[in-house]
Amino acid sequence: MPVREGQGRTDLTALRLAIAAGELKPLADSVVDCRTEIRIQGCALGRDTALLRLMGVAFGGKDLKRPKVGSSRYFVYYESQREGGLVESANQFFAEYWYVVYPKGQRPGNVELAKRFAERYPADKTDWRSALGRSGPRWPGDAYYRMLSLPATWVTVYPESVALPRLSAAAARRVWLEAQTELGQRLEGLGLGLDDFLWSVRDTSVVDSGVVKPAILAVGRSTIACVEQDVVMPDAWPWFVRRVYGSAVQPLFWQEEAPAHPAARPPGENVAFR
Repeated sequence: MPVREGQGRTDLTALRLAIAAGELKPLADSVVDCRTEIRIQGCALGRDTALLRLMGVAFGGKDLKRPKVGSSRYFVYYESQREGGLVESANQFFAEYWYVVYPKGQRPGNVELAKRFAERYPADKTDWRSALGRSGPRWPGDAYYRMLSLPATWVTVYPESVALPRLSAAAARRVWLEAQTELGQRLEGLGLGLDDFLWSVRDTSVVDSGVVKPAILAVGRSTIACVEQDVVMPDAWPWFVRRVYGSAVQPLFWQEEAPAHPAARPPGENVAFR
């Protein structure tokens, strides 16, 4: 879901630019405050606490009265439950995941991928080679493989055009990318590095506080080799397990960024926030 129609998916960079440009202005505390909850139905976004925090800032500002934002820590799936040929309800279930990343268009073979999984998760006993050969589970709790796209965008704003570095050569673009300390820290926090992406770098411009400023846009493209496994619980039969269904607000599945504790008294009263 983009910030504006026609743009790419919403991420930290898109939110930061939209906030800086005044496209996402905080709502008044009379509309949203720390009693407000924003629940994002998305796969594993609950583990991206920086994104949750910035989403709260986008809607509520930087003060402690901004809304509480939460999302699932696992991949989220739905399945229809039919009765008499009609869809009666949609059950929500969850999947744990493990992944390795490679630059777009440079997929290793399954043997090499299995080796990378074993190196990344040395304590895990999953049969990576077997899981990579399945596109779905054979039974509840069985591991299987999916391939996903992973984009990355980064924008550095400069005070004036003469300050823009010359990045026509590939070596210069690489040096510039390595100099983006915050980008490196962000990727490192996700267990990734520059070499996991295929990068393109170009000049652009952004609106910062109503002023058009020159900038450099870096777009990275990579692919996720993802092994998944449904979250399960013991069944009534010995040695059997079944999927866990239920609400994504349960602590097992939920992660939230809570800037302040809601006031103890009912809404509408003048009370202090902690």
